[in-house]
Amino acid sequence: MHGAGAWYFQPIADTIGQFVVCAAALHHTIVKWRDELVDDGLGFRLPPEAASWYFPRMREWSGDHYARWREDFTNAE
Repeated sequence: MHGAGAWYFQPIADTIGQFVVCAAALHHTIVKWRDELVDDGLGFRLPPEAASWYFPRMREWSGDHYARWREDFTNAE
């Protein structure tokens, strides 16, 4: 996340299409539930409805990169 320190570059998708789908899902989640996101000091916690939408889809869509797409959320499945 922005302001969290040094950046380390690692692959987060196997194809441009996979990246676009995952980035759109992350954007949708943050925009739709932005007023309910909780910063607990270690990362962000998604509200239950957002978590139940985001995590299962990202597990499917991001494949081997799932850990990278969930690492900023402290209540990740």
